[in-house]
Amino acid sequence: MRPLPIVGCRRVLVTAVGLVFAVLAVGCSAPPAMSAQAGGAGHQVPACPRPASPGRGATPPPPTTVTTVTTLGQAYSCILDSWADGNTLDDRVLITGAFAGFTQELQRRGLDQATAMPPALTGNHDGDWTSAGGVLQRVVDALPADPQVRQAVLAAAMSGLVSSVHDDHVTWQRSPSGPLTSLGIFASVQAPRPDAIPPLFITAVDPGTPAAAAGLQPGDILSTVNGVAPFANGQLNVGVLAWVSTTAAVISGAPPPRGPVQLTLHRPSTGQDQTLNLTPSVLPPPPPLSATAPRGDIAEIKLAVFGPNAAAMVFTAIANLHLGDKLKGVILDLRGNGGGSPTEVARLLGGFVHGKVWSTDIDRNGDRTANHTDDTVTLLHQPLVVLTDRNCASACDAFSDAVKDLRIGTLVGTRTAGVSAGAALPFLLNDGSLLGVATTHQVGADGEAIDGIGVAPDYNAPTTSQALSTGHDPAVDKALSLLGN
Repeated sequence: MRPLPIVGCRRVLVTAVGLVFAVLAVGCSAPPAMSAQAGGAGHQVPACPRPASPGRGATPPPPTTVTTVTTLGQAYSCILDSWADGNTLDDRVLITGAFAGFTQELQRRGLDQATAMPPALTGNHDGDWTSAGGVLQRVVDALPADPQVRQAVLAAAMSGLVSSVHDDHVTWQRSPSGPLTSLGIFASVQAPRPDAIPPLFITAVDPGTPAAAAGLQPGDILSTVNGVAPFANGQLNVGVLAWVSTTAAVISGAPPPRGPVQLTLHRPSTGQDQTLNLTPSVLPPPPPLSATAPRGDIAEIKLAVFGPNAAAMVFTAIANLHLGDKLKGVILDLRGNGGGSPTEVARLLGGFVHGKVWSTDIDRNGDRTANHTDDTVTLLHQPLVVLTDRNCASACDAFSDAVKDLRIGTLVGTRTAGVSAGAALPFLLNDGSLLGVATTHQVGADGEAIDGIGVAPDYNAPTTSQALSTGHDPAVDKALSLLGN
């Protein structure tokens, strides 16, 4: 359920579907005892340390260095020692995944080698990595000396290793070179997913951005990006998505846009087409929350992320609408919310119900920890409607599931993302990259798993380009009708 906690000894990107933000922290804790693995060059792989909690006097982050076979060995050890299912994980799965990514990249670059084959593996963690690391190192040593080539090949091996466990909260992240840039567009699809359907359209435009300056509007359909259609034969082109979505670029590992991006747009409300060239710029983070009173007696709060103090900001925003006794209900718009802190989930739930377990974490030994609502929060005593979509992920998945299981509100929109494997912790690797490992798996209040499935709404009300382009929002309309005329 949780993205990486906001801790670290360097500035890192913490990502979840629909969410990208930077965190500045300081200090690294002493590394925990971990199984020593032998690297390909015959030396021990260093332990995979946990970052310390943030503190004062944070210093600029060190530069990210080249990924090495030793870095792979760190990630291999870290997953086996810390992953929620690490006790039962066959190390051969990780090594096979690493070799799959490694050899695919070699072939793509025309650099395949006869010796680029995994050794015979026995299931012994240390022995298998000694053998596999040695093969990987010899192949890397025979590659051209170009550091970009070696980085690409080893990054592909790391991606193969990490993806082999099939856990959406086991991730590998290298900070991109240079600052993140953006067009200021929030699109209907924010992260690669197999169930994405055309068209790709704009759902929001941040003020003060290149997209806003060009007059782009919600509902505009992205017909082509740099001359390429976002969908081909019904399948999403991830590379195209990365050109318009910084979040998608970070999650997929594609470089974010730097130079001009050509957009061909269709506006459903007018039937007009236009072609524009936009140059991405470095933007401040958008506000985490907005609040309106669409009917004078309903508080509508759009929460972008379960970040620090998110729950308090929601309650303050409701109070600042000054509806008083006229308040008849709350619409909480979580569409596009990429997740965040489980503490904020508990606090926000505490505004609507007390004395409940909203989820349970299960660790690698099968021990269960119940997550309770925060009963120190004052109850609002208001009916609740939550708006969801396929970009509502991680903590957003969990909050939506709790609302449904605990029967404290109604879900309207579309199914959530289902990116909610379990609590993830960060580990630092020797190249300055960050490995996230889910140390527990989470089930909902009723004991059900939602990872990979998502949470179905009580009322289906998808956002469409036609509705947005003409100034309508079917989900908000349904929410208002549920809260009374």
